[in-house]
Amino acid sequence: MKKKIILASLVVLGSIELSAYTYEVNPLIGKNFTESGSLVNDSTAYGIRLNKFVSDDNAIMFGYTRINDADYKRGSSESKNVRTCPAPKCTPKPKPCPAPSCAPKDDGKADTGSSTGGTGTGGTGTGGTGTSGTGTSGTDTSGTDTGGTGTGSNPTIPTPGTDIGNLGSTTASDTDINRFYINGLHNIKTKYSRLVPYIYGGFGYEHVENELADNDSQGFFNAGGGLKFKVNDRFNLVSDIQGINKFKSHDFDILGSIGVGYLFGSPIQPEPEALVASGLEDIQPVPATPQRNITVVKVAPQALSVAPVMAAPTGEYYVQMAAGFKTDMETGCKHTKDLRDAGIDYDIKYTTIGGKNAALVVVGPFETKEEAASQLPSLRRYSKDAFVKRIKD
Repeated sequence: MKKKIILASLVVLGSIELSAYTYEVNPLIGKNFTESGSLVNDSTAYGIRLNKFVSDDNAIMFGYTRINDADYKRGSSESKNVRTCPAPKCTPKPKPCPAPSCAPKDDGKADTGSSTGGTGTGGTGTGGTGTSGTGTSGTDTSGTDTGGTGTGSNPTIPTPGTDIGNLGSTTASDTDINRFYINGLHNIKTKYSRLVPYIYGGFGYEHVENELADNDSQGFFNAGGGLKFKVNDRFNLVSDIQGINKFKSHDFDILGSIGVGYLFGSPIQPEPEALVASGLEDIQPVPATPQRNITVVKVAPQALSVAPVMAAPTGEYYVQMAAGFKTDMETGCKHTKDLRDAGIDYDIKYTTIGGKNAALVVVGPFETKEEAASQLPSLRRYSKDAFVKRIKD
């Protein structure tokens, strides 16, 4: 059986493709409650689950439950699946002796019984004990043999209602049970960020190591739900209830469990076309940064001069307002429109994020980080996610 468990575990692990998704592992302990007509008693159960998230709230659940030494019920006449032995039909009823006319006549031979007060002691039949006869006038009547074929030769006939799984045993029978299942899992979003209810459902297989009566290995449906309490970003407490309906016997079990949950692996990555900052729309990429126009003014008939141009601010610190992939930040970005309407100068920088070309909307530059940080309160009116970023041209 250990080889089967190891093989099944390898199959489950082999079906999981390690990728940039978040995984959750749940060790559980609980109680398996059976129907009143089930062949086994309620038992302690241990389990473990691995949830592979395919999106923020949906996952594939791989589960295993172990029930150690589940006791078979003994003498359970109400058990719906217990095969019982009926009352034996082969035992003949003793025929009563009619009136004294049926008593044999005295043939003068000595009988093994003796008459005492009119009641004789029965003789001994072959292979069994004879039935005592009734003496008549001091004459003993030999008994009629209704016994068996001898001591120890007849098999024991079970009493009606006896569980055949326990025949010939003076100790209770038990069995180990292993369950494997695969389910779809959905986390339900609520306004309480620390409490996460969830539901799941799917199919599984139950292996019974010591099969008695109709308690056989078989498949099952299962469905359930529970509640997670988030202790932190990776660790949570779990309470769970699972209903199990078996294909063959139609028994219904309820498994109540408590446990813990631990998240591991990288968070689910957004699609490459997704935007880094909220509020941006996915539109076409921008060509190179447009050149600034310089106005030339004629100040004297004989000479031309360039209007004085203020020195561009210098520094390596900026306030980043937004960023996006494949985005026309100049015409299709809400943040650039708001900055233009407010008369705030901004610039667009080009860089790479995760190997993808990206455009950054920034305000600056500033000489120092502190100077840039002093502008954050006013700039966050136009972008709540604005932050200070150092950019070397």
